[in-house]
Parts: sequence; structure tokens; C-alpha cells
Amino acid sequence: MTPQNLLYGLILPFLLLSASIAVADESTDLNKVDRGRYLVSVGGCNDCHTPGYPEAAGKIPASQWLTGSIVGFQGPWGTSYPVNLRLYVQQMTSAQWVARVRQPVKIDGVPVDKVDIAPEAQ
Repeated sequence: MTPQNLLYGLILPFLLLSASIAVADESTDLNKVDRGRYLVSVGGCNDCHTPGYPEAAGKIPASQWLTGSIVGFQGPWGTSYPVNLRLYVQQMTSAQWVARVRQPVKIDGVPVDKVDIAPEAQ
């Protein structure tokens, strides 16, 4: 997998999540929980934020989802460590979370789509 494909793989879930949140129907609490599970699933959040999720082919109990990981993911942006999303969003309002996931991912202050992340010629 090229660094660019990996980077887009990290950005795409956030874009899907922010677009889905914008059109979400807030009819009942159960629908909100189901919608959240769906967004976590299609957004690939568990891939990084749930320890052992990819290795277990997704067979991790929901009670262990999104608890963060000490495993760092390296790329042209440096190393990132998946935060415990349960704690991270606990004190946020829905509007604050939507604003956060809509923030463009940046490398040294430059939006990712404007950064040349191709490997340098040897």
C-alpha cells in the first residue's frame, strides 16, 4: 500500500462520518445508538481505535470498541496514536464532534491533499 493510499484510507472515514452525521435523523435514542454503530463500522474507526480489531477480523465485543491503542501508525505525517474515543468525545456536544471530524487533516499546517507525500527519488 502506498503512503498516499494509506493517507486517503485515514481521511475517507472522517469524510464519510461527517457527511453522515450532517444528515442523521435524531428520532430515538435506540436509532442514535444503531446509527453510531453503523458509522463506526463504515468509517473504519475500529481499525485503529480498537486494539486487535483487524487481527481478529472484527470479532471484538462492542464493549471493547474505541478504547484507543498504544500502537502507533507511521506515515509521511509522522506517528499517530489512536486516542480512546469514548473518553475523547465524552464531554463534547454533537456540534463539537461534527466540527472536529470536519477539520481537515494537516501535515505541518498544510492540508493533506496539498502535500506531496510521494517517496523521494533515491
